[in-house]
Amino acid sequence: MAEENGTLGRLSEKMDGIASDVQELKSQISSLSSSLERLARIEERHNNHSAALERAFNNIKEMDDRVKSIEVQEPITKLVRGWVIGGVIGVVSMVAISSGTLMFVTSRQPAPTQIIFDPDVANKIPKK
Repeated sequence: MAEENGTLGRLSEKMDGIASDVQELKSQISSLSSSLERLARIEERHNNHSAALERAFNNIKEMDDRVKSIEVQEPITKLVRGWVIGGVIGVVSMVAISSGTLMFVTSRQPAPTQIIFDPDVANKIPKK
């Protein structure tokens, strides 16, 4: 009987050890589960960031293509801009010269030959 009690005591100790090991395994599995959930969230964020970066690089490539097409047209644009500015300056100069000439011609006294041939002009000149 003493031997039986000793065996039962050792079995009871082993069962208590197994129970504590099972309890420890449960807590480790719970911790592992929460870590796995965090990892899944991090992976989802990573995928979202990866997709956003891909969209950003696609937009940058589109902008780069647009800038290259504008750079190709830049010399032609400079040439046309020079023509337009030259044309505007030419037109403004012609208008200024024309208006100056018109003011000069209309403000002077009529020529003597004009007086002889145009009686209306002759009547407008004051007599001395």
